[in-house]
Amino acid sequence: MVPFAPSETESGGLLGKLSGIFQPSSGSVSHSETFETYRNQLLQRADQVASALSGTGVLTKMLGTEETIELLYNTYNPSVFATTIIKNVDQLELSKR
Repeated sequence: MVPFAPSETESGGLLGKLSGIFQPSSGSVSHSETFETYRNQLLQRADQVASALSGTGVLTKMLGTEETIELLYNTYNPSVFATTIIKNVDQLELSKR
């Protein structure tokens, strides 16, 4: 797993604060735009890690949703992982926080 922390704060960092002094605010950035920005940053970081590891001979694979759920479930429930397989990820309901 590749950790992620946003590279800027909600206020836009130092450059955002400086440009805010000289220009009026053009409105807040939508959540979907912020999500896409963070997603792209995370994918770039994952590519960098994969490139660095491939240089040492380690093969990497980006896991899908079902594989990630199974990995985390099996990690935190080692006594039942051999008998439980989570399927039908499309039927799961995810809630926004």
